Amino acid sequence: MGNDLKPLGWLHYCLNVADIERSCDFYEKLGFLQVDGERSQGWAIMQNAGTELALYCGHGVEGETTLNFRGANIDELAAKVRELGIAFHTEPKTNGQGSGSFMLEDPAGNRLFMDTAPDELERFLAGNRLAVGESDGSLAEGQPLIGRLSVCIFVANLADCVAWYKQLGLPATLDMQQYGFVVLSDGWCKLALMSTDHQGSWPKQIMNFRGGDIEAIAARLKAAGLELDYDAKLESDGSWGTELKDPDGYVIYFNTAPDERMY
Repeated sequence: MGNDLKPLGWLHYCLNVADIERSCDFYEKLGFLQVDGERSQGWAIMQNAGTELALYCGHGVEGETTLNFRGANIDELAAKVRELGIAFHTEPKTNGQGSGSFMLEDPAGNRLFMDTAPDELERFLAGNRLAVGESDGSLAEGQPLIGRLSVCIFVANLADCVAWYKQLGLPATLDMQQYGFVVLSDGWCKLALMSTDHQGSWPKQIMNFRGGDIEAIAARLKAAGLELDYDAKLESDGSWGTELKDPDGYVIYFNTAPDERMY
């Protein structure tokens, strides 16, 4: 696939954690494999199918998240941001050949880090499915299916945020603003912008894995010794859901509607 199909790059969802070993152990029980990183240096990249999580300890503020888009041509992306009149949170630092980085903040204050190394640019342009390794996004042998990641972001200014992300290059694939939510996806990453009217007790962002067998997932997680906030149950909208928190309190919500099953 060409660069025009994924203009923002691969998504690494970055979590700042207090204890890298504890967090890696948790996400391995969840179904992830470590594919890159040095735990002794406080970082690890975890993968399950097409999802890559980046865990960082001592590299930021505990409890903060970042949407890290990798692989796109930073010079071209920065030029697009300038043309759109979007303010940079940090100014671009590039080598003039497509690699480099800069940061943005959406209208609700969520942080985006556009960051590309030279080898990532080559792999991205070649259409590689993931930022790390040569995986095509399929599961490793014996690795359980947990579903497709949708990062849910609760915002007070939904219309402003939707317009901002669409300008940046993420089209709306499900526009339900009248009901307080919009799904944005370029086919490579998915963000669900939700009105704070739907937030309840949830934090500003949650990880929502969709498409898996919720009852089987809940049973496997309990067998692995993980504590669920609630067991698999039929939700009010007819979908099945279960929920838990990682050791740092990040919310992980498994939810599948009848027409979303991946198998």
